[in-house]
Order: sequence, then C-alpha cells, then structure tokens
Amino acid sequence: MIEHIIIYREAVRNLCSRFGDGYWQEKDRERKYPIEFVSELTKSGFLSALIPVEYGGQGLSISHACAIMEEVIIIIIIIYYLNFILKNKDPKKWM
Repeated sequence: MIEHIIIYREAVRNLCSRFGDGYWQEKDRERKYPIEFVSELTKSGFLSALIPVEYGGQGLSISHACAIMEEVIIIIIIIYYLNFILKNKDPKKWM
C-alpha cells in the first residue's frame, strides 16, 4: 500500500505544479475561487478518493485520501506564505 500512496502523492504533486504562483496570485488578487484547480482535481479523481466505487468514487483508504490532501495543502500553503512574505517584506506587518 505504501507504493500506491507514493504514486498518488507524485500524481497530485504533478497536478499541483501546473498551477504556479501566477495562477494563485491572480486568484488571491481577484478574490476568485480556484475553479480550474478544483476541476482538475475532480477530473483526475482525487476528490472522489473516499467515495465507494459503487457510487462512482475510487473507494481508496483514509491513508490515500490523507496523502492526496497533504500534497494539495503543502502546495497551497507554500504559495500563499511566499506571496504573503513578498507582499509584506517588513516582519512588523506579520503580527
């Protein structure tokens, strides 16, 4: 099972890498929902990881779902924090 989780992590990381800083900066600046990103996660099947197969999902384990969400969260947090730091170079603004 560990090998499958590694494969899922790499696939999610690959998908997330297609949505670079510019994409997230635009969404942040315009206060828009990242519909393209969510659509790609949906098309790839990552958002249906825990849904049973008989209902159209993948029926994966909690471990798989956690790995998928961890990768998504890591990318988003890194991008948002980097953008925040770049916008607010003065550490006094961080508090």
